[in-house]
Amino acid sequence: MEDTSKSNKNRFNNKFITPYMVGVYLGVNSVRDFYLLVDGPDCTYMKTQYITHNHDLYANLSNLTGFHRITNTALHPIMMALSREERIYSSLSEMAKEGFVSALGITPMPMAAVTAVDYRRILRKVEEEYKKPTFEFKNKSLIGDWMDGYAEFGKVLARDIRLKKAKKRKNSVAIVGYLYDRNEYDSIANIEEIKRLFKLIGVDVVSVWFDGSEFKSLENVSSASLIVSFGYLKEAARILSERLDTPLIEMDYPVGIENMSNLLLQVGEFFGLSGVKRVVDDETREVVRRIEPLIEPYFIRLKAAFSGDPVLYNSIKSALSSLGVRFEIVVIVNTSDKRVFLKENGDNIIFEPTMNRLVDIGLSEEQIEPIGLFIGNSDMSQYFIASGKATVEIGFPSYFSHSIACEPYIGYKGFLHLISRIVKELRYAEVRKVFRDIK
Repeated sequence: MEDTSKSNKNRFNNKFITPYMVGVYLGVNSVRDFYLLVDGPDCTYMKTQYITHNHDLYANLSNLTGFHRITNTALHPIMMALSREERIYSSLSEMAKEGFVSALGITPMPMAAVTAVDYRRILRKVEEEYKKPTFEFKNKSLIGDWMDGYAEFGKVLARDIRLKKAKKRKNSVAIVGYLYDRNEYDSIANIEEIKRLFKLIGVDVVSVWFDGSEFKSLENVSSASLIVSFGYLKEAARILSERLDTPLIEMDYPVGIENMSNLLLQVGEFFGLSGVKRVVDDETREVVRRIEPLIEPYFIRLKAAFSGDPVLYNSIKSALSSLGVRFEIVVIVNTSDKRVFLKENGDNIIFEPTMNRLVDIGLSEEQIEPIGLFIGNSDMSQYFIASGKATVEIGFPSYFSHSIACEPYIGYKGFLHLISRIVKELRYAEVRKVFRDIK
């Protein structure tokens, strides 16, 4: 009999990475009146299902009316040798003529890009006729992942958006690089927490790239006296800083006490504000008061696993390690060039995972057994849920955990919410283990 074990194993050797185009769609999803045409086949539309009603219960990238925020040219290989520019112009015009569309863009799939269509000329024609801003996004779906797609969306908007010269508002910041991955109330609450804390130290947040608002609100970045960059849109932040001649500081994603405190202190120092340390001390003291009784019974020597992107991992690791948590398995579900985002290297950190490698290295029964907590996205959460382990889903994508009430995970209030979720899951896991042992 033929040995098929090797061939069967190779069936599961594709990389376990969310595609580039999904990141572009995340960008579109984060600006509520932005519409996108994809020059490509119908399957490009299907990728919206990563987000709509799976990761984001409130996403409207597709619509029952048939007028979708992301649509495509239904390009078929037999059409590639034919002139398509008039058809592309017609599709863009159908979008642009609608009053609820404030800005629109186009991105070609690689099969379309090689045909050398002059997308920029078509966009200029649409822009001149309908007086609405248009944008062209490069497609790197053959080499990139969703972080690259989200970065491309932000970079192109930062480079090409029309910004009027505005008077800089005193003690004001623009946040560039918040990952507005969904319109649910964890994202909304994260932004409210950032604004609350900046207000406490006497700083106004005049713009957030991105926060689910209308396209026009992005122009408010012009009035900021300082741009604060988080990891996801570094290039966009640098472009805006140069265009506006606005100072830029790059900070870690503010999950946990230390990262949030560092952010407030650095911004306060930049503006020469007094009283920032008092705010930081007061907020920290309240968080510590609530979580201190939980550290010894729940967090000291707790072994954890993580899956997700490197920006979120840096902040989660920093926040939980300070409580005594040790990360045994780390799966970065991104291309290996994202290693530059990490602050550490180790044999336990896996990039560009395949399903075979996850099973062999990270998901075998002997590997999962000592793990007390999984925290991260859906790419691995399902396996830990099935094993009965404490599982806290966070980051993109989160298919099984949703937020219809204000539940931040950023800042001081966010850290309390995160600790509350972890402790609840640890207790549930204890109960599941008892009943499993009884059986």
